[in-house]
Amino acid sequence: MNSKELRKLILKLPKDSVHAEKMEKAIGLRARGRRAWYKTQKEHWLGWLAERDGTGFYGRKTWGHDAEYIYDHIQCAPMLLWLAEALGVSEAKIRKASKAVIAAGRNYARQCAALRREIPWQVIACAIHEKDHFKDSRA
Repeated sequence: MNSKELRKLILKLPKDSVHAEKMEKAIGLRARGRRAWYKTQKEHWLGWLAERDGTGFYGRKTWGHDAEYIYDHIQCAPMLLWLAEALGVSEAKIRKASKAVIAAGRNYARQCAALRREIPWQVIACAIHEKDHFKDSRA
């Protein structure tokens, strides 16, 4: 799955996420004195993936990485949790990942590493295929 396919998939997912919103509050993401440009983690994903052949919102260099690479390099735990929740990853895994993120402290890289230990890309890939989202996103 490339970044374009991932973006198409994300466009089809619901924007609401109870667990990601709780996590944002628990880790103080919106309370660190900075206002985020996005209102939901879905919007965050879409902005992050925008202009995948250009610099996008974050001014990164042009890249052509696959979805696994992208997932493994995101540095926002609520963003990753939103994707897992929106794809229907089990409630037990979501709760365990949330606890691990909170226990990781305030460092974004440690938070995301803790989440990915509980919900690695393989779990996300299985959720995509189980729900048949991947097939639908190739249209």
